[in-house]
Amino acid sequence: MNLHEAARRLPDIAVLRDHCRGLAVLHAILEPQAVRRFCAFAVAEYGPQTARLRHGDGRWLRVDFSEAGALLHWHKKPGQGRPEVLDGIPKTLQPILRDVRCDCLADSRLLAAALWREEDDDVWRATGDFAPGASPSLLRCLTDRSPGRARRFAAKRYGMPCDLEAVRHVIGLRPLTDTLIASLNPALTRTDLAPDLTAAGYPPMTGLPLVRNLSTAGPEAITQPARPSLTSPLHPVTTSLVSSLQPHGSDLLALDRARRDVELFRHRDVSGLITTAVFRHKADHDQQHFTDLGAKVDSDMVAIGGGASAVDSPHGALLTASYPTDDGSAWLASSKDHDVPEPHRLTAFAIGMKIDRVSRERLAEELLTVVHTRSRHTAHPYVSARVPHGHTLIGGGFRVNWQDPRCADANGNLATASFPRAGGAWTVRSKDHQISSPCTIDAFAVCLRSSFVIDGVEYTVRAWTDFAESEDGPVPHPSAALLLHSSGHVLTGIGAEVLPTDPGSLLWQLEPTTDGTAPGVRSGAKHHGQWSAATLCAWALGIRLQRS
Repeated sequence: MNLHEAARRLPDIAVLRDHCRGLAVLHAILEPQAVRRFCAFAVAEYGPQTARLRHGDGRWLRVDFSEAGALLHWHKKPGQGRPEVLDGIPKTLQPILRDVRCDCLADSRLLAAALWREEDDDVWRATGDFAPGASPSLLRCLTDRSPGRARRFAAKRYGMPCDLEAVRHVIGLRPLTDTLIASLNPALTRTDLAPDLTAAGYPPMTGLPLVRNLSTAGPEAITQPARPSLTSPLHPVTTSLVSSLQPHGSDLLALDRARRDVELFRHRDVSGLITTAVFRHKADHDQQHFTDLGAKVDSDMVAIGGGASAVDSPHGALLTASYPTDDGSAWLASSKDHDVPEPHRLTAFAIGMKIDRVSRERLAEELLTVVHTRSRHTAHPYVSARVPHGHTLIGGGFRVNWQDPRCADANGNLATASFPRAGGAWTVRSKDHQISSPCTIDAFAVCLRSSFVIDGVEYTVRAWTDFAESEDGPVPHPSAALLLHSSGHVLTGIGAEVLPTDPGSLLWQLEPTTDGTAPGVRSGAKHHGQWSAATLCAWALGIRLQRS
């Protein structure tokens, strides 16, 4: 879809603004943590209303609405924009870029393309025919405003199915009930969503009857009250959620600064086509909790695996996350002390992969798939992310959501397992420990197409998976290690599992390692606050290509 075609398909400004509101609330329901959403809408006390849509690989667009009109613009990476785009935007709309503090005013090469419509105009206009770096899926979310399109985009981004009628209800700006919200995310209520509804200017409740079962209710089961006027003026609303329009949280933004993480080792598979490398990044200061500390991979690679190390003494700090960024540029890690203060320096590890004669874009968007699945809200959450048909599991990760709104005053929930399960799934577990702290946990399964073509030749992925148990039976501080001594495979993923005991042990270490000739994994767990012996398993995954 070129820009002029997109301009013809975009609706009136008021209709587009309301559609963006509905999309933002849908994403707020599916993802409680604002910085992880792929769509957001915010209204500052003064100035433009702003919608932002983000692709999984880091590309993003935003639509800014003001009294002068609307401006839709793309950004990707520094230096990939076109300076002439800024000159093509009407002067009546350029103040929008100042009001939203767009970085492209300082560096016009950040701006890839733009569409706009002035308040008194009856058509959208474009800077050119194409948008370098723009994502068609983001544009289609605005030009195709059907519930089906919104559901497909959200389901792909969050890895969870969405009820079509519930999606239709939300993007239609119909008043929300707890029953309807629960059909999309059982962990949330309308009270939890209140700040997001305010930020999006979502219509208030007007006596909408409850829908008892959205999975079986048809369209007629949802009563639609009178819609607010689509031509209503901007409503100034003060909100603290404008920061949700950033592509990542503050810790992730640090990844964009010039920084080269330490490369520990790299290997090539027997075909000579696949290269994987391990990178390390260590925090430069002590703190009690770390959230999303990232280890970056080389720019021509995609992060497919990784891990982290906190500390096991004197009191210990435990792992709460090890998972990939949305754009595949880094692997993220989180940790925390528990009950007893333990300032520490977290170390994050990333496994990057590239395939000769396959572009990074093709690898990230066509060949690799990350399946993301969320557990129930409970004291000992667990869940598995299943591998889709035609794919091979090559790695995985986890994220304990102990900081989500429902757990804001909780002491914390801690990881106990992240490992491949027979039958094609990545399984994760966590638990509260001594202090009640229920939450959810996310599983991430990193999957590669089982066969694909390179330069006209079809190749098949051959996988290798193995595990090793800790020695000497159950002990308070179990550790396990395993080397990938196999036939020409490269390391792609690592995992660990503490076999359940009571009161239980917790993961503090999960890192890729090598003996100088073969790559592998090293993992560690520990009891905490109360004596408990456990057995630990370490897992390693590898692949090689073979001509079909």
